[in-house]
Amino acid sequence: MTGSTALPGLYRRLLRRFGTTFSERVYALLTLVCIAIGIALRTRGMFGKNPLPFWLDEASWAVFLVEVPLTEQSIRPIGFMAVSRVLGAISMSEPMLRSLSWAAGIATAVLAPFLARRLFDSKASRLLFVAVLALHPGAIDLAREFKPYAVSLFVHALLLFAALRYVRDRRRSSLVFALCVLPLAVLFAQDTVFAYPGAFLVMGIAALRAGLHRQLAAIAGGAVLTIGVVLTLYFVMWSRMPESDRSDFWGKKYSVFYIPDERRPEHTFGAWLSGKYTEMITLPGLRRTRWGSEHLDRSQLKVLRGIDEGIWVVLHGLGLVVLVWRRKYTEGVLLVLPIAVLIAFNVLGYWPLGAFRTNLFLVAYMAGIAATALDRPRPEKTPWAAPVPAIVLVLAPFFAFERNYHADKLYFGFSSDFPKTLEKLARFGSNERRTHMLLTTWSCGPWKYYTELHPETSRAVGRKALERFETECLWTVEELRDRLGKDLRKPGDRRLVLASRNGMERTRSRQGWARKVNVRKLRPSGHSLQLYELERTR
Repeated sequence: MTGSTALPGLYRRLLRRFGTTFSERVYALLTLVCIAIGIALRTRGMFGKNPLPFWLDEASWAVFLVEVPLTEQSIRPIGFMAVSRVLGAISMSEPMLRSLSWAAGIATAVLAPFLARRLFDSKASRLLFVAVLALHPGAIDLAREFKPYAVSLFVHALLLFAALRYVRDRRRSSLVFALCVLPLAVLFAQDTVFAYPGAFLVMGIAALRAGLHRQLAAIAGGAVLTIGVVLTLYFVMWSRMPESDRSDFWGKKYSVFYIPDERRPEHTFGAWLSGKYTEMITLPGLRRTRWGSEHLDRSQLKVLRGIDEGIWVVLHGLGLVVLVWRRKYTEGVLLVLPIAVLIAFNVLGYWPLGAFRTNLFLVAYMAGIAATALDRPRPEKTPWAAPVPAIVLVLAPFFAFERNYHADKLYFGFSSDFPKTLEKLARFGSNERRTHMLLTTWSCGPWKYYTELHPETSRAVGRKALERFETECLWTVEELRDRLGKDLRKPGDRRLVLASRNGMERTRSRQGWARKVNVRKLRPSGHSLQLYELERTR
């Protein structure tokens, strides 16, 4: 057979892998396009000479990774931090420390179509689910973040896959796989405790109905083991959580816990819970918050955002109805029960509620419920229409209104230019004596990481910056306020402070000394952190 005759045969065999009809091939192609774009965007800014720099939280996590024992990391998952410590022993660079989150992000996009096949019968539902998980902006940005939230989303998707796989085939290998994943999951994402009741419940019922008593005993043993792991983590780590990690602090800062307000009688728990639940329902369409267009003004975009939110709310309601109407009780327990457990934990003051970065894992559940609204028990009479929901809700808005394409981190995180700021600081001041500079909660972590821990920046400019400045770290706004009040007592007193713009405004807010102090931003300032000179004038 010659090469010219072999090529058409190879081409036909490849086409068969993508279906036998045009609509099937379009469906397969769009699935691959979503996954490919998702992987490409998760990789943008990860590697190369200039990876996205760490912002405050990432840099602080890197410092904690080195300085704090694993059992004292409180809210940081011990498994995630243990693997990160191994990676850090290889290199403390941004790509290396982010590599676990990046790998989990890639795995989420790849796993999505396999999970969709077990959740839905309809190709419309499958493609919408894959498009949301692959192209969700929060999932993309947090896959490039040294935090465990991308890992959490992957683990939840993996738990859904493992539980459904066992329920469908009841094979011993599927059970072993699920019972290996379940106890280990909480080591990498504490929020998997919300998924445990549903996963063990559907697996136990499946084994009981099939009369597989040995497998049922194994499932019960796995549940006991998992509970033991959770209780051990609670007594060893979570019960020692500092006050800054408790509900009152986060409730006041981000409104992720309900805090009564006598000045606002309309701010009832029911109204607050309804608003937060709506945030979670519309989480799959988060990209709408940063839509931009050269052809539409703000009012028109606002209308489109409202329509998008409304569609996700309707799909959520219809999805819940379909779960009951079609008696998809297994899928219903797996998709709905974790949300109910999350709300219960929030009411008890243990976990934030709403479209918050800690709740990225909800994308899998909310997208699953919304996609269920489109699920059909019979083959579609109009197979060409299967891609329409994914195109209308995900792909078309992505290509029409996206402006940044994740060159920066804009969702649930921030971009930083601290290495450039550090270069300017290394050239600032006098060579003869070190200048005293106050670091704040916004700059302590980045300064420590880039002057001492980063393998390249610390050698290139970090040492020079340390030679120019004598630094003192003040971790709270209250500490900084008290210190400035003491140091700026008489005219002519000066202090240098490295802080964010919002941080400096918060520090000066309602302070008596602030009216007598002139604040000047010096030239070494960057975009995310500025060097301020505060001088007492009277």
